Amino acid sequence: MARADGPVRVVGRLGLAQPFIGFAETDDGYAVVFGTPEGGWRRDPAADPDARRTGLVCLAMAFFLENATGPPPELEATQADVARLVQSLVSEGAGPAEAAAIREALDAIDDGLAADAVALRLQRLLGPGVDPLTALRQRAEALTR
Repeated sequence: MARADGPVRVVGRLGLAQPFIGFAETDDGYAVVFGTPEGGWRRDPAADPDARRTGLVCLAMAFFLENATGPPPELEATQADVARLVQSLVSEGAGPAEAAAIREALDAIDDGLAADAVALRLQRLLGPGVDPLTALRQRAEALTR
């Protein structure tokens, strides 16, 4: 089982019967993590930097969309935790256009804009038609196959 390197911060569940999803700091940035039935955590196995970045953006969007079932209070991600995760995306090989979109999302977070406004700015990093919760569900399902 792949492990998270740092403390896990949880965004929520993808559905009532789904595992908790969250993120953890790793030696090379952040990784999406999924809860296991045994109570542990599995790190998203995405090795490709673009796929890894996409997963992290989807997770940040899930936090702001508030469509996920709430996390346990002791593990709950805060807005500051998610802002640090989003900030880390700049150093993960973002090109100039992506870096500008990340800065816009960070400004929206810092300015306290409505959650849907932040999510809209993050969506620019994914492109049209990408549903973040569906993408995360697919990753969670791939871990159980």
